[in-house]
Amino acid sequence: MRSRLARPRPLQLAGAAALLAIGIVGACSAGAPDAPPAQRASKAASPTVVPAGKSMYEFQVEEQAHQIPGTGSMRYPDAMRSANREGEVLAQFVVDARGMVEPSTLHVLKSTDPAFTKAVAAALPTMRFTPARVHGRPVKQVVELPFTFSLEAH
Repeated sequence: MRSRLARPRPLQLAGAAALLAIGIVGACSAGAPDAPPAQRASKAASPTVVPAGKSMYEFQVEEQAHQIPGTGSMRYPDAMRSANREGEVLAQFVVDARGMVEPSTLHVLKSTDPAFTKAVAAALPTMRFTPARVHGRPVKQVVELPFTFSLEAH
């Protein structure tokens, strides 16, 4: 005699899928059996040491560097103005612990025209920033800043 297997009901399938998911999550969250025990961070952990001269990124600082309004004399390139061309430069550079731009660190991430890039490079040394801070101390920070050249604003 042959017995016929009953088809699983949708509720049974959902329950089995839930148990499987819980098992997988549990297995993935458990540490490896030969791994060292996890260290818990204590509240009295020592503060992060800031290496002298190292440039920090925005996610590594408590206060980011900000340009001081009114500093930096950006000149719209004459050739671009007469051609009625607008553009943008996305620049990356280091602001030191005194709030000064290190011009040699300029890295252009995006530019619509080399003339706009030259204008940004010429203006950077005239810009002043409030320096980034870590544990209350000013530090160097890598800054990424867009510069927009718009004919309407001039």
